[in-house]
Amino acid sequence: MSRPSTGSEPIAVLLDPAKTTSGRSRFFCDLASILQGLGYQVAFGYPGDTVTRRHYPYPAGVLERTLQRRSTPRNGAERWLRWTPTKPHVIEPESLASAVHDAGLVIVPATVDAEIGEAIRLAPGFTGRIVVSDHTGARLTAGTPEGRPSDSYRSWLQLADGVHAVNEGLAAIARRHGARHTFTIPPSVDERAFAARWQLVLERLKPRQRAILAPGALLPAKGFATLLHAFAGVTARHPSWRLDVFGEGPERSALATLIRDLGLADSVTLHDFDAELAARYRHYPIVASATAFEAAPLVLYEAMAAGCVSVFPATAGGPATIIRDGQNGLLARTDQEADVREALSRAIDRFESTPGWWWRAQVRASHSAQVARPRSVAAAWRAQLQRMRTRDGAG
Repeated sequence: MSRPSTGSEPIAVLLDPAKTTSGRSRFFCDLASILQGLGYQVAFGYPGDTVTRRHYPYPAGVLERTLQRRSTPRNGAERWLRWTPTKPHVIEPESLASAVHDAGLVIVPATVDAEIGEAIRLAPGFTGRIVVSDHTGARLTAGTPEGRPSDSYRSWLQLADGVHAVNEGLAAIARRHGARHTFTIPPSVDERAFAARWQLVLERLKPRQRAILAPGALLPAKGFATLLHAFAGVTARHPSWRLDVFGEGPERSALATLIRDLGLADSVTLHDFDAELAARYRHYPIVASATAFEAAPLVLYEAMAAGCVSVFPATAGGPATIIRDGQNGLLARTDQEADVREALSRAIDRFESTPGWWWRAQVRASHSAQVARPRSVAAAWRAQLQRMRTRDGAG
């Protein structure tokens, strides 16, 4: 799993690489590979014991640096650092200092509490740079229309040498609340998801199956119940279509019951999480979601790369900036059932009766996804890290 450092490689520590099926897990694993390609020795630092189950495999050569964690403070709260503003877990400051002391670069998700950043700055021997990575749409849209960031988020903006955002909307919020340096880079898409131009042309002779793909964690915020109700509303006119849901999460049992109650047992299938999902997209003409809380979902970029027509709510801030309605995908006006149903119906109707529009949308979608191609994302990170070194007089 790990390789010895040559001694000449700068070290990058990525804190809290989620060990789940989430987009954040994908983001950190892909970023680790990119940083390795840029000449970094990469280490993952996370609270808790060594991971025994990884939905997304870590890149070869990544080191693991465990942060000692407890659910409650021991020997007084002053010896422990809160890991996130919303959870009771705390970590030992000494283990954090040990994890980052030799790092030239530390990247932390914005969901981690800002006191972690303060402790990194004070860690003996640490002279590196801190980048806070913001790709959490739900946090920024909750509470108020402008999604006012928490005190922890505001503190991060002052602590960080740079704020990475996965879309320009998040970068604008960071600047509005005091960030000194922001940059926007989308997440990297699995290269296998990209359809070649000849493959899209070939599909004019043999169209894709009549099926909708709905990937994601089975959580209330992901809107799968709404999507099922919306799909039930279109099956009367389009009985040959089916819906395939791929994911895991606490809503699985409730969704299985809802499928039965809606009479969709023959047309909807709940599949397990699939780490190789990128290879499946080209079997589906439509990828759909009903969540209003997305920043720059990997599944959307992957779907577009594969030449799928994506259906997302316009209330999801990231997708609304990526999808140009009627050109490279379709937007539901809101995340409400009636609007999602209308957008699904529109997508199916165009697939069935307007092949010329569909082919053009496929090509446009694939073109739009090029910004998330691994080589494009790697080049963007290289440029930003170089600018950071130059700005600080170190390169």
